Amino acid sequence: MREDRSVNVRGYDGWFDNLQDSIVIGEGLDQEVLFHELSHAWASPRAIEERWIYEGLASDLAALALDEQGGNSQRWKQVTTTSKGAIPLNAWAGATGRTEANDDYAYPASYLAMKELLDGMDAETRAAVLSAAVEGRSAYAAPEEQRLDANRIGWQRFLDLVEVVGHNDSAPQTFKKWALTPEQAGVLDDRESTLRAYQEVADSVAPWVPPLEVRTAMTNWEYFVARDALTQIDDLGPAVKKVQEAGARHHLEIPDAVVAIYQTAEGDTELANLGDRLAEAATAVDAVGAADEAASSNPLATLGGKVLGVDAKVARADDLLADGDLDGATKAAKSASSAADRSTLVGGGILLGGLVLLGVLLLLVRKMLGGRATRRPAPVETATIETPPTDG
Repeated sequence: MREDRSVNVRGYDGWFDNLQDSIVIGEGLDQEVLFHELSHAWASPRAIEERWIYEGLASDLAALALDEQGGNSQRWKQVTTTSKGAIPLNAWAGATGRTEANDDYAYPASYLAMKELLDGMDAETRAAVLSAAVEGRSAYAAPEEQRLDANRIGWQRFLDLVEVVGHNDSAPQTFKKWALTPEQAGVLDDRESTLRAYQEVADSVAPWVPPLEVRTAMTNWEYFVARDALTQIDDLGPAVKKVQEAGARHHLEIPDAVVAIYQTAEGDTELANLGDRLAEAATAVDAVGAADEAASSNPLATLGGKVLGVDAKVARADDLLADGDLDGATKAAKSASSAADRSTLVGGGILLGGLVLLGVLLLLVRKMLGGRATRRPAPVETATIETPPTDG
C-alpha cells in the first residue's frame, strides 16, 4: 500500500492496482476507503465483468467491515434512478484512470443496488454467493463440480447466484431497477418461467440436481434448450426418489457413479434413456443393499459365509455398483444373497458338527477317566514265616 497525491488529482480517493496487487491511497486517508480498496483484491475486474458489481461488492464489504469496527458508513450519498447522471449500471464504463461524468451517480447507485441484493442474507449464505461469484461458479453446479465454471462472470451469472444460491426472489426486480438496459430486461420474463420449471424439477430430485444438459443451458441463459430438456425429464422425479429410497432403506450411500447417471446426462439419447437407467439403478442399489445385510444377518450366517466366500461376493457387488455397472452389480449381489441364504444352514451345520464332535470327545475322555477310576489293584499274597524254636 502506498500514498500518492495523483489519486486525488484524478478525482479518486484511492484505487487498487491489479497489475501490482497494491493499494494506492490519496492524502486524505480514510478507513472506509482503505476497506473498499482492500476488497478489490477479491472483488475485481479479474473476476467480474461489470464495473458496478465489483464496485458495489467492494463498497458493501467496506461498510460491513466499518460496522464491525464500530463505525458508520458516510461515504455515499443517496441517489435514485432519476437522479442526475443516472444510467443503467450495466452501461457504466470501466475505469479509465480519471473520474467520468456518471461516476457521481454510479458509485452510490452500485452500493445501494448491492445492499438490496445482499442485505436479506445471513452471513453463511452471503459468503456462499460471493465466493461462488469470485470463483466463477454457476448457480446450477453440483457440489464440487467445476465443468460449468468460468474465468470471469457477468451480470447474468451474478443474478443467478443471488436468486438461486442466495434465495433472493426479488433479485430480478433489483437488477431491472438499477442495472439493466430495456433490451436486457426483456429477457427476464423468459428466464422467470424457465427458472420456475427448473426449480420444480430440482425440488423433485433433491438432494440431487437436474441433468447437465439442463444446467448447462440454464447457466448460459439458453432457455429454449433448457425448456426442451426439462420437458424430457419433468416426470422422472419418482424414479430418482426410488433410487434414493433404496439407498436409505439399506443405509447404503449411493455411489457417485450411480448419481452421475442422472446428474451428468447430456443429449437427447441420454435424456431419453434416463427412465430405464434409473429403474436399473434402483434395482441394483436395492440388490446390493440386501446382499450387504444378508451377509451378516446372524452369527450362523457369518460363520457359514466364511466357508461360502460371501464377503468376497458382496465386495464384488459393491465394487461394481461403485463403478456404475448396474447390471453387473445386480447379478453379483443376487449371487451374494443366494450364498448368504445358504450360509445360515451351512453355519448351523458347522456348529452342529462341532457340537457333535465335542460330545464325542467328551464321551471318550469320560470313558477313559472312568475306566481308570474303577480298576482295582490285584491282591498281594503274603507268606507265613515260621519262627524256629529256640533253646531254653
